[in-house]
Amino acid sequence: MNTIAQPTISIALCTYNGSQYLREQLNSIIEQTYNPVELICVDDCSGDSTKEILESYSNQYPWIKIFYNTQNLGYTKNFEKAISLCQGDLIALCDQDDVWDKNKLHQMVQFIGDHLLIYHDSELIDEAGISIGKSVSDIKNFYRGADIRPFLLENCVSGHTILMKKQLAKMAMPFPEVIAHDWWLAFQACNNGTIDFLTNKLVKYRQHAQTSTNILNTRKTNIEQDKLVLQVQQVQQFASAAIGRHQVFVRKLAALLQNRLTAGASFSLGMFVLIHMNVLFYFKKKSWISKLNHARKYFINP
Repeated sequence: MNTIAQPTISIALCTYNGSQYLREQLNSIIEQTYNPVELICVDDCSGDSTKEILESYSNQYPWIKIFYNTQNLGYTKNFEKAISLCQGDLIALCDQDDVWDKNKLHQMVQFIGDHLLIYHDSELIDEAGISIGKSVSDIKNFYRGADIRPFLLENCVSGHTILMKKQLAKMAMPFPEVIAHDWWLAFQACNNGTIDFLTNKLVKYRQHAQTSTNILNTRKTNIEQDKLVLQVQQVQQFASAAIGRHQVFVRKLAALLQNRLTAGASFSLGMFVLIHMNVLFYFKKKSWISKLNHARKYFINP
């Protein structure tokens, strides 16, 4: 009797001074009910005991493979390297300070189907591992489909929730330095296929002062002019990669944002964002009035 081979899964884990929570994360990976073929760990020049922890686990579990950077690559480029080293049919991304549900990989591999990328909800926990009483879906609307426009100004896909097909990684590389790796992967998945999500909370997503993301908006962002310059660079990257029916839309938005950097007024950009605010601000868990007020900011030069 012929049996259908199950897809192999590689996990890409990036570490940097992660010793405080790393053991708990590694244990949750080892306890998965769907066994990964490999755990690729790339350490970005840690100065604490992260390396010793990784080596102790690798000595016990040979499928845990460790790579050390000779110079610090930073968060996005380190994930690019880790992903490029993965050999599995599917690739799951992993942060160093979370805790996975033991059925995370099993549930996701059953769900991915023809999608290039799938993701899931996560429970927010504090530094001590205690639930904050919120999930990511309480903060952001999730998206499924093949429309790139919601991803032009914001992202709803957290890296630690991603399971993707290996071909997506090849499509998406190299990662632009001005766009977070999870945001870029979500965009490219919609650009070349479809994405979907599970409502299950499959990760305890730790929030603390050193976390690389700021989902609860607890840290101040850059001044408005710096934010605009970065946004222009990001949308230009999206425009250069866009294919399909929304190419013109993305290029127009990129041009309007570029003009705003030097123009004395932003009426054209403001009207464009206002007309399309439902799709451009799709991820915001806000009222229509709140989105309207946010769109109005695009009429005003920073």
